[in-house]
Amino acid sequence: MDFILELLFELFVEGTLELSKNIKVPKTIRYPLLGLIILFVIAVIVGIFVLGIALFTEDMFFSIMMFALGAFFLVGISIKTYKFFKNKKLD
Repeated sequence: MDFILELLFELFVEGTLELSKNIKVPKTIRYPLLGLIILFVIAVIVGIFVLGIALFTEDMFFSIMMFALGAFFLVGISIKTYKFFKNKKLD
């Protein structure tokens, strides 16, 4: 079951990224799908930061590790997004 969910999620994400690059697909389809992926990634990163805040009083080391992981993901996503849209014209 885990493999099937992972496969479906990967197909959705990769398919959405490929659709956003294809100019033949209408903007009304490309932009909402790309926005959905961006919202999902932001939700995961915010969830990691919230987990770090929630565990700060119980386990300080784990909390700091969650903050570091969230910061690492935030920087990584920022760099990947910048490279993706650097020379990309979506119109």
